[in-house]
Amino acid sequence: MPSLVSELVSRAKRRLPTRLYLANVHMLMEAADDADFAAVLARSEFVLADGKPLCWWQRLVNGISCPQLRGIDLVLALCRRAAAEGLRVGIYGGHAEADLQSAVHRLQQLVPGLLVCYQHAPSWQPYPASAEPQQLQLMQQAQLDIILVALGCPKQEVWIDQYSAQLPALQLGIGAVVDFLSGRRRQAPRWVQRLALEWLYRWLQEPRRLAPRYLKHNPRFLICLCRAWWQQRSR
Repeated sequence: MPSLVSELVSRAKRRLPTRLYLANVHMLMEAADDADFAAVLARSEFVLADGKPLCWWQRLVNGISCPQLRGIDLVLALCRRAAAEGLRVGIYGGHAEADLQSAVHRLQQLVPGLLVCYQHAPSWQPYPASAEPQQLQLMQQAQLDIILVALGCPKQEVWIDQYSAQLPALQLGIGAVVDFLSGRRRQAPRWVQRLALEWLYRWLQEPRRLAPRYLKHNPRFLICLCRAWWQQRSR
């Protein structure tokens, strides 16, 4: 985490367009099903493992020790460095303006001195989402160094890829981080995370929304993982 945050802060200070995505099983299987979305991920500068099963894949199939990097932990670490360096942060996303305001208030409590110079919770849009010209202009006028985009996968990754040239800043897809900060969703306890059961904890909170996603993606991921592991072992 420290070396990653240092690299991201260095890029933000140099205003290098940088796209960072935090991958889980859902994102991986969306990319497997959609070549255009896979190309979006391939064009990014960073794709990191937010989901524990992706760490298993790296270890079992590729022989790489891959630590899990949770979105909320990265956002807090990055915002602490941003506050220390005087970097300007913007947040785009969230379910409603009130939720976003609560998230920003909580974030500034956790990170005193953080400069949140732009925030906006857009109205719901079907995939793929687009930004209003007025909001793009406001983000450009705010001279942001870091933009946290919380539209959910795959909307936020496609949105970042679409506007990376117009917004010369470090852009992160942060998924449910705004919901965690606002209190709209509860984070899984650390012991649940260590057991790789965070998906189950979230499923119990939102069974109707997450059941179709998990039933569609999780079994296929396990089949792919077993097949890839067997092929690697055979070689």
